[in-house]
Amino acid sequence: MRIDLFAHFTTQEFRQAYLSIPLGAKGRRLDPIAIRTFVQAQRTTDIDVLWDIEQRLQVLDRYGIDLQVLTLCFPMVGGLEPEEELRLARLANDGLAEIVQRYPHRFLGVATLPFSSPAEALREFDRCVDSLGFKGFQISSNVNGMLLDAPELFPIYERAAQRRLPMWIHPTTPVTLDLVGTKGNADLALIMASATPVASFRGQNSKPQIHMAFEDSGRHPQWPKGTAAVIEARRSPLRVAPGHQSGAVQARHWWGP
Repeated sequence: MRIDLFAHFTTQEFRQAYLSIPLGAKGRRLDPIAIRTFVQAQRTTDIDVLWDIEQRLQVLDRYGIDLQVLTLCFPMVGGLEPEEELRLARLANDGLAEIVQRYPHRFLGVATLPFSSPAEALREFDRCVDSLGFKGFQISSNVNGMLLDAPELFPIYERAAQRRLPMWIHPTTPVTLDLVGTKGNADLALIMASATPVASFRGQNSKPQIHMAFEDSGRHPQWPKGTAAVIEARRSPLRVAPGHQSGAVQARHWWGP
């Protein structure tokens, strides 16, 4: 079986709901990171294969991918105030659950959580796992500027570790935005490297023990530019195998335990 371990999705309902909260409106943050995230979201969510599941299935079949693990595309629920963050996280998770229910042999779900409200994040994680059958949660390389070793986030790490479920880490607008600026999309170049420091999180903090998957963290030097990395699951241990670039299968890589 060939598995695409870090694939993005959105739904038209979620995209409309996220973009319908303009800058300056109640529910959207107005700090520089949130503003840049909102600007970029108008581009990153405007890809029809993200929500067109029939088209996605054609792409998977074309490249011999049996199963995708689906995570909400950038910006997830970044840049929102807690109440809207919770509302949209639930909207995304319910939309993903419908996709997985329709195609249970082609897709697995990963939860989107409202990290600005740790108690709500725990409740939504439990709902996603117990009621929706999701296999972990996704988190940005920072949460509205909060780094991933913040004490507020450890309860969700501990809950995931107890359940032996991993977390997917996706780059987002960097906390050093004020230093690098946006000229020439310099912040986007940094985004590709922004998840790398997070790797030290696992080594520096022995508790909780939680497995992680990273996106956009570089390519193996022997892989041609523009290839994807997917997991090829056989009876032997999992190994990373080169795949193909497409609208639905972007460059992604897996570091196992």
